[in-house]
Amino acid sequence: MQAISSGSSTEDEQHLMHMFVGKLTEAGFDVTGKNKNGVFVHDVECCAFGMGYGVTVIAILSASSAVLHTYPERKYGERAEVEFNLCYLHGRKNHDLSLERAVKVFADWFKCKGLVKISHSMRRYLVPLPIPKKRKKTNKKTNPLLGNGKKKK
Repeated sequence: MQAISSGSSTEDEQHLMHMFVGKLTEAGFDVTGKNKNGVFVHDVECCAFGMGYGVTVIAILSASSAVLHTYPERKYGERAEVEFNLCYLHGRKNHDLSLERAVKVFADWFKCKGLVKISHSMRRYLVPLPIPKKRKKTNKKTNPLLGNGKKKK
């Protein structure tokens, strides 16, 4: 893997963010953003940890996020991690195919000598909660923490 370390300028960070968004898009993910003065700006941030040290780049995906962590220091094995936090909502995009493509896209980009795929969380589905019924109004002042209708002292 070629080491990706903190650069000496904001231009380096901008380039890294642009490349990360491009690779996510190539894999099939939708990176969110907004128009600013007629230019579409992606929701992506970069945090550099000093010259020669790693960076963390986070991109907001539709209902999800992707994070790139780099460790260019030899004591960490000159590695990078791409972490996906994906939300599976009923009726929304299934990310499985994009995840499969992401493995190849990022392995090619990093020119990996080796690749380890780690799954450490279960797929989460969000289920809408029912809207609670309105309670009848009463004149009594009660303590909602007690839940037994006793008056608050």
